[in-house]
Amino acid sequence: MKMQVATKPYLMSLALLAVIAASLAGCDSKVPQSTIPSSDLSSGAMSTASAETSSTTGSTAGDAGTTTGATGSSASSTTGSSSPTTTSQSNSKLKPPTAAEAAAIDPNEIATLKTNLGTIVIRFFKDKAPITVANFIQLAKDGFYDKTKFHRVIPGFMIQGGDPNSKGTDRSIMGQGGPGYSIPAEFNDVDFKRGIVGMARSSDPNSGGSQFFIMQADGPFLNKQYTAFGQVITGLDVVDKIANLKRDGNDNPLDSNPAILEKVTLSKGDPKTFPVIPIIKS
Repeated sequence: MKMQVATKPYLMSLALLAVIAASLAGCDSKVPQSTIPSSDLSSGAMSTASAETSSTTGSTAGDAGTTTGATGSSASSTTGSSSPTTTSQSNSKLKPPTAAEAAAIDPNEIATLKTNLGTIVIRFFKDKAPITVANFIQLAKDGFYDKTKFHRVIPGFMIQGGDPNSKGTDRSIMGQGGPGYSIPAEFNDVDFKRGIVGMARSSDPNSGGSQFFIMQADGPFLNKQYTAFGQVITGLDVVDKIANLKRDGNDNPLDSNPAILEKVTLSKGDPKTFPVIPIIKS
């Protein structure tokens, strides 16, 4: 007897949530995996959880993706995934931001993500994750994200992108790339509600690089396990479109319906238009 996908992940058993959260730890290549707490949970245990929570369309409600180190490893939410491995995509021109560079970021900076399916605009949480914010902005200015794809999408959960490997055609290595360095975790009090932007990582909390994820639905099991560093201002309808694309067994949209991040541009936003930041309730 197949179990129905829980419409809200936190309604699942604590045991299952623990498994899912761990699996998310491998998510630099998979949103929550690199973004998700641990690589151990991204293997056999995670595939079981995915199977039990898959919907009639094969989506999982609790696997956010994983990355390992600067490159991360991707895992299939429907067929199981291997523990993250580091296959660094070294780029000597790219370096992690310094504290001084992070401090110099305009708190009202916004990023416009132009995709082939529409535009997503996000604001940043400079006061809560300064290094992570500066890192994303630095990579965006360098054109690092341009022409990458959202390589892992899970309806009812999140969409993940930011891997330079996704610019190519080899689907087997998508989710394993990064900038060639890692940044420290900056876990904070932001509640992973719909529209929150987080940093993907592997089982090592300090393994974020370039991969990020955008929540399509609430994911409280990610709270203080992944770095929340931004929030969608407009474009949640585009997030929904991307999350519901037809995908393969690794949750990667099919070549016939890709989700391409064509260009990321930065500008100064109006704080009056910024949505309220959801804070974890104690």
